[in-house]
Amino acid sequence: MIITKIEPPFLSMPFADLVKVDTKANLLEAAALWGVKVRKSWSKDAIAGILDAVLHQDVELVWNNLGSEAINLIDELVRVGRDSYITIPYSETFHVLQKSLLVISAEDEEKGETRLYMLYEVHELFKKLIDDQLQSLLDATGQWVDQRQQEIQAASQAKGTPVSFYPALTAQPPFKPGPYSPLAYKLIRPRLLEVVEQLSAECYLVSYFLLQEDYIHAVCCWGDVLDFVWNGVEQSPWDDYIEVKKPFRKKYPYIAQAFGQKTDSRGELLPEPYITTVGFNHQPKKWWINYKIYGSDFSKLALYGPQSAKEYTVALGYFRKMSIHFFHEIMNSDAKKPKALMQEYFGLDSLPVDE
Repeated sequence: MIITKIEPPFLSMPFADLVKVDTKANLLEAAALWGVKVRKSWSKDAIAGILDAVLHQDVELVWNNLGSEAINLIDELVRVGRDSYITIPYSETFHVLQKSLLVISAEDEEKGETRLYMLYEVHELFKKLIDDQLQSLLDATGQWVDQRQQEIQAASQAKGTPVSFYPALTAQPPFKPGPYSPLAYKLIRPRLLEVVEQLSAECYLVSYFLLQEDYIHAVCCWGDVLDFVWNGVEQSPWDDYIEVKKPFRKKYPYIAQAFGQKTDSRGELLPEPYITTVGFNHQPKKWWINYKIYGSDFSKLALYGPQSAKEYTVALGYFRKMSIHFFHEIMNSDAKKPKALMQEYFGLDSLPVDE
């Protein structure tokens, strides 16, 4: 740890010269914090030279290995500028940033604070890194805005044309998520968002969010796979109440539980997912897993995707969980036709899902 009693400290010296005044043990600890492998048998000068080379040649490696707390402090030091300092609470144990040897510390036990300074050389290296990261972010944001604008324009031009809804589960989704996110989304009509979630390298979940009059209708399509459910229910002759038969509940407990929209004792709709048949956009009725979301902004959903709010990720969580359960209940049953329909509709003989 580089500690000084002279303030302001001499900050124009080279980093390689500064670290040589510390112990070999501290240099080894700093190397470990940076994610740099060095041998304990190497001399202190050799280790100091390696640290100096890594700092100049791959400062991003150091940044990525220090952890968020140290990164936040470095960002503060860069923002306050050269010759300035930031303070942290005084402690007899050293902060990870102090152990990294990237700062010079001036301890003030009476005030209960430690002032952290950064060499000009180190300051410039991290300033350039942060500036480059900001520019990359701005470039990525510009690309994101362009992509959203193109989607909105294409969705508007496609208004009124039929929508080809994808199956809930498929190996061939309409588009695939990028390498850094399991989710991808696209506005395909002015009031319709298509979402693809990667379940594994071989399988994807496709969902839709439709803007209705006073709510957002989240759904994923099971086609005619669940037609056999009608054989497991019966309608009361006195009213519209439909009851699931006991043998069906025993054979398909998860599917039976999901049938029909649920209401409370006052007849109010419950915020729970359910299965039913719906004919969207004047298309023939198909089976859908449904979840209705009230009081949400569809424009925000269309721009920032389902990860922008908890209610959307909750819906996707229901779809993922229910689809997996449905698939396994049907595959484990002795019903040949539903099994064949499911394999044909989804194009899947099994359902590989990553943790």
